[in-house]
Amino acid sequence: MLDVFLTVDVEVWCDGWNDLDTKFPNAFKQYIYGPTSRGNYGLPYQLCKLQEHGLTGIFFVEPLFSTRFGLNSLT
Repeated sequence: MLDVFLTVDVEVWCDGWNDLDTKFPNAFKQYIYGPTSRGNYGLPYQLCKLQEHGLTGIFFVEPLFSTRFGLNSLT
């Protein structure tokens, strides 16, 4: 049996530092939920697929944005 560690680096990037309050909601949606024309393939999708197959992943979530936008973004 080969042990494999699946790790994911989870970050939100607002394409620069200007207009953060305006850009954050769309950036959060893009990077966390991963919408595409065929569905959402972001973090919730990945967690669901791992659970379906009895697998475990390690997600490194960059939490600094919560200091500006609140803890609700992390839940």
